[in-house]
Amino acid sequence: MPQLTYRLTWDDPPIYRVSFDGVEIGSISQRTRHVEPIITRWHWGIDTMPLIAGQTPDGDTDSFNAALLAFKDAFTRWLANVPADQWRENLEHKRAGAERWRK
Repeated sequence: MPQLTYRLTWDDPPIYRVSFDGVEIGSISQRTRHVEPIITRWHWGIDTMPLIAGQTPDGDTDSFNAALLAFKDAFTRWLANVPADQWRENLEHKRAGAERWRK
C-alpha cells in the first residue's frame, strides 16, 4: 500500500500538502489565534476529494506530529469506508488535473 508523504509549501505559517499514491489529498497547517490567550494549533484535513460525496475528515491538534498521526489514522479509517472504484476514479481525476497543470 502506498504511503502518505508531505512537503512544505509555505513557511510562515507552515503549510504542508499531504499526498497519497503521488496525488495531493490534504493539508496540515499551523494556525495561531492572535488574541489573549494566544493559541497555536495544527489543523489537518483531507480536502481535495471532489468526486467523493460527504464530509471528509479534519481536525485540530497541539503539534505537527500529532496532526500527522491524526491525519494518517483518520485517512486510513475513512479510506476503508470509501468504495474502491470511487476512490480510484477520484485519484485518476486528480492525477489528470495535475498533469494538465504541468504542461
